[in-house]
Amino acid sequence: MREVITKRVEAGVNGLARFIANHWLLLSNAAMLAFILLTLLAPYLASGGAYWPSRIIYALYRLTCHQRPERSFFLFGHKMAICARCTAIYTSFWGMGLLYAVWKATPWGHRYPPRSLPLRWPAILAVPMFIDGLTQLVGLRESTNLLRAITGALVGVGTGLFVYPVLDEGFARTRRDFTRHASRTANHDSHSPP
Repeated sequence: MREVITKRVEAGVNGLARFIANHWLLLSNAAMLAFILLTLLAPYLASGGAYWPSRIIYALYRLTCHQRPERSFFLFGHKMAICARCTAIYTSFWGMGLLYAVWKATPWGHRYPPRSLPLRWPAILAVPMFIDGLTQLVGLRESTNLLRAITGALVGVGTGLFVYPVLDEGFARTRRDFTRHASRTANHDSHSPP
C-alpha cells in the first residue's frame, strides 16, 4: 500500500514538474501580469472606499518597494502600490517576457533561438539607475518620476534579455531529462518480468 501511495505522489510531482517545464514562460508572464495588476488594483479599491483590501495589497507590496508617495505614480487619486521605478522595472520585464514568447512562436524564433545577453549588459543598463539614485541620495539633485521610470525600464529590459533565455535553456534541459527518464523507465518496464 505504501509503495502505491509513493508511486502516485511521485507521478503527481513529476507531472507538475513536467507541466511547469513545458509552460514556464506562460506561467511566468501570467504571474508577472497578476503582480502588476495588483499594483493597479490597490488605488482603484481605495478610490472606491474598499480600504481594507487596498491596505492589504499595499502591505504586501511594501515588502518589495518603499512606496514613497512623491516617487510613485497616482491612479484614481491614490498612489500605486509600488514606486515609479519599480513599476517600470516590473512592467518592462513582463514586456520582455511577452516579446520573448512572441519571438519563440515565430519561424525565426525556432530557427534562431534567443541567446542570453552577457551579464555585463544588464549591469551596464543598470548604471543610469545607480547614478540617478546615488545623485539623489547624496543630495546633488532631485530625480523625477519620468527619469525613475526610464532608468527602471532599462533595468527591466536588461534583466529580461538576460534571464528569459537562461530560464528557457534550463527548462529545455529539464524537458530533455524528463524525456530521457521516461524512455529509460519504459525500456526498464518492458524488460522486467510481469
